Amino acid sequence: MNLKDGTVKSTKYMSADNGSLDLPMYNHKYDGVKNCFTYLTNFMGGETMDENYSFPIYKYDSCKGEIAGKWE
Repeated sequence: MNLKDGTVKSTKYMSADNGSLDLPMYNHKYDGVKNCFTYLTNFMGGETMDENYSFPIYKYDSCKGEIAGKWE
């Protein structure tokens, strides 16, 4: 958000083939400090619901523009 000219720039970092990306999290200890990492869950993203179904957690590196890790 540019407070001088009133413009807002939005960048789409990630998208999900199925379901949605939800619950973005960051460490509040880093408020006001440049932070590259955001943690998200892929809610209802699996194609098959069985005993192995899970909600993957992604670690997104916005400084590099890539997924830095995934846990299921």
